[in-house]
Formats: sequence, structure tokens, C-alpha cells
Amino acid sequence: MTLTLPIQDTPINSNIVVQDNFMPDDYCDYLIHEMTGEGTYFPWHWGQILSKDATCSDFRNWQFGHVFWLFGRENSAYCHLIQPIIDQINPEVLYSVKTNLTPWDQTQVVHGFHTDVTNFSGLTSVYYTDTNNGATVFRTTNEDGTDSVTEIESKRNRLVTFDNRIYHSGKTQNDAKFRIVLNINYFKHSIFYYNQSNQSNANS
Repeated sequence: MTLTLPIQDTPINSNIVVQDNFMPDDYCDYLIHEMTGEGTYFPWHWGQILSKDATCSDFRNWQFGHVFWLFGRENSAYCHLIQPIIDQINPEVLYSVKTNLTPWDQTQVVHGFHTDVTNFSGLTSVYYTDTNNGATVFRTTNEDGTDSVTEIESKRNRLVTFDNRIYHSGKTQNDAKFRIVLNINYFKHSIFYYNQSNQSNANS
């Protein structure tokens, strides 16, 4: 069967799906150890969070990151670390996978609303490896044109999935040394179109 990706003018689905205990609990321990443990030498790279639309100061618009998968192909020698969660999600097309580490900050900051993928409709999932008071903040537009803001807290072993055209932002933590998330962008026909159908039925 030939997979046809949905076009960009497919209506945006505003549902945000939260799945707790998404992976076996020891997977979080494994992932955190391999990425932050002494002697593991996992390569974190300093970088700017947003090149435009940042709402925080330049002094806070940065993080450490590592790109596992980019432009539909492997981009790292460490892809084995994320393979279990990719297998669990089971995407038909995997666009990109990146992990972000934000260090402790005395003041909690929302970096700025953005989307991860601009050229293909599909899904973004955020996987949280640790519990802290950081969050992902979502901005959606209501039928009357007003905006709604929803905040999903960072909770260990939680997966949050949403239409990749929904604007969202990370929010830093001030109760933990670091906050680590995986950002996974992909297409999966059954989820994308199931959610589209559910939204259409809810609005009818």
C-alpha cells in the first residue's frame, strides 16, 4: 500500500493526548543513565532554542540537545537508546527525534510558541524522562478566534501526543537540576486520522 501524507490544509486537531506509564519503568532509568551518567560520555551540544519568536531573553534562550534522527534518517551513533520508544510508537514515517536538556533556572521561563515541523502534517510526541515542575505549554485557537492555553506538567514516563501544527513551548523547571525530554515528529495514519474523525464527530 502506498502511504499518502495528509496535506497541510487538513483541519488542525486540537486534542492533546496524555499517556502515563508509556514505557516499562526501568527504561527511564536506562535512558537517564546513558545520557547523563558518569563515564557514559553522551554528546550534548549547546544550542539556541528558538531562532525566532522567542519570548524569553537571549540569556535564557538556550539548551543542550542531541539529534538522533533528522530528515527521515539516522543522525547519531546513539539511536539504539531511543529504539524501544520508537518501536512502541510504531510510526509509519519518522521525521525527526531530538532530546533536549534544560538546566535548573531560578526563574521559570516559557521560551516561545512554535511548531517543530512546518512542511508535513503529522504528529509530535514529547516524552518526559523525569518529574519536575517544568511543562509543555500549548496554545490553540477556539472557534470564536480566541486563544486557549493548556499546560501539561513534566512527569516521568509520560508521553504527550498532538497535531504537529499546534503551537507549543517548553517551560523550564526550578525544582530539579535538569529537565530532559524527547521530541519525536512522525506520521502514523491510524492516530492522525482517528483523531481527525473524533474531532469532526465532536464538532458535528
